[in-house]
Amino acid sequence: RVACDLYREALEGGSTEASTVDGLFYSLVEMEDFDGAYELLDHLISTEPPWRYYSGTPDPVGNGRRLDLEMTAVSARYFGDQLKQAWRGIDRLSRAAPGNRWLARMRASVALDRGWRHQALKEFKTEAALNPASVEALVGVAQSQLQLGDYQKAEDRLLDLEKNYPENPEVQRLRRDWQV
Repeated sequence: RVACDLYREALEGGSTEASTVDGLFYSLVEMEDFDGAYELLDHLISTEPPWRYYSGTPDPVGNGRRLDLEMTAVSARYFGDQLKQAWRGIDRLSRAAPGNRWLARMRASVALDRGWRHQALKEFKTEAALNPASVEALVGVAQSQLQLGDYQKAEDRLLDLEKNYPENPEVQRLRRDWQV
């Protein structure tokens, strides 16, 4: 509560630092004030133009701050179990930036949590093929296989992940899921 008040005070005092806004957002999440966190992000997104124009350059440049805010808004809704809203946001963003690996993994994760197991498996496999070093994608493939009931493939992938990444928390979480 104290952190929220301090961040709000800094913003009211004129701070425009991204870290101040981020601090307020994460403080709201810590307090489980998800509606306040969503409202803050939605307001900030509405104040950021999608494009920046710089003198001397004829073409606009994508506004990285707006993309960061939109990605945070998707994450917030995903972790707040607002899967329908998270899907709308991630689907739009990933279609606009198909080469963004984070967006691709998040899209697959949201699909999996919405119960779209086949779609999630397909998307995680695509991500794993494009980025074989992505532990998140490899865990996602195994998690999708597990949820689809393809236990032998899930176990084989889990054993490989444990061999190569034994300390990774996502791999350890996958082990717990397997045991359940």
